[in-house]
This record gives sequence, C-alpha cells and structure tokens, in this order.
Amino acid sequence: PRLLPPPPASLVARGPRFAPAAARALRSPVPFAAAPAAAATDTAAAREALFAAIADFRAAEEAEGKTSVDFGVKGGELDKKSRAPADLRQVWTGRVREAARAVESAIDTLAPLNPTPDATKLLGTVEGDLCPLHGAWRNVWTTAADASFSPNSTRGDANVYNVVDGTRSRITNHIDFASGAQFWVLLRATA
Repeated sequence: PRLLPPPPASLVARGPRFAPAAARALRSPVPFAAAPAAAATDTAAAREALFAAIADFRAAEEAEGKTSVDFGVKGGELDKKSRAPADLRQVWTGRVREAARAVESAIDTLAPLNPTPDATKLLGTVEGDLCPLHGAWRNVWTTAADASFSPNSTRGDANVYNVVDGTRSRITNHIDFASGAQFWVLLRATA
C-alpha cells in the first residue's frame, strides 16, 4: 500500500503519546491505499499545499506578531455575547488574515478528497481502536482563540492536542504549557 508522505518536520506531532503516522494508517479500516492512483496524487498534492499554507501562515504571524490571547472575555479568549471561544478571524489583519484565508482554501480543496467517509465508524464500540479517529491528533492550525497560545500572553505558549479513545468514546483535550503545567479536558463523544 502507498501511504502519504509525512508532513514537514515542523508540523509533525511529537511526544510519547503520539503513535507513528504509519501505525495510525494501518489501524484505519479505510486505508489511503484504497483510493485510486489518480486520487492519491491529487490528495498528496492537496495535503502538501495545505501544509505549505500553514507554514506561510506561521511565517506571517512571525513577521506581524502572533495574536495575544488571554483568559476570558477581557483577554479575548471568549466571545463577549455567547461566551463561546472567540474566532480569531475577527482580529487577524493584513498578511496574517490573507494567510488564514489561504489555509481555509487549502482545507476546502483537501476535504472532498478524504478517503474516510465515516471518521466515527466504530467509535464507542469494542472495536473502537479501529475507529479512524482513534489515537493522538496534534492541533496544527485553528481559528479558535481558546486553543491558541502565545508566549506574549499571561497564559504563555503551549502545545495543544487531542487523544481519542475510540473504544471508550472519549476525547481528551491536552494543553501542555511551556512552563511545564498541563491542563486536560475530558469529553464524551457520540457518533
């Protein structure tokens, strides 16, 4: 079977909790190899374009400064009216906003090429470890203020990732702060 090439090293999930990409692909009940060869080429190109767009976004943030998000409504983490996580697209400007639009366009291009039509298949069953979402997933890009961290804020910089337990139908959101502190949120998922 042919697997997608790994993403650039700067976007690879790191840490002891992450299974190698090849192992995750082998656990999936709908492997990438099941797609036709032409679709594989299209998917690989779209995936590469997405990671390039994310790299451009990060470069724009580096050049213009990463948006500082602090706790609560006053810190910009939560929307003033709904108390839901604030949407950073509302505060990004200039090159960062344009780079964000390019990321979203790349996501829109890649989405129809998804070889896994039912990502929640087997979630919450005894065979849940075969669920395509089972395992650790690193957050490489988001517009949600509550999942965005920067060194120039009170909260500090952090790595954000999720661990999906397909058998138990649980998702744990992990926030590992640069200070060494950790924050976990346990959620129950349904398909």
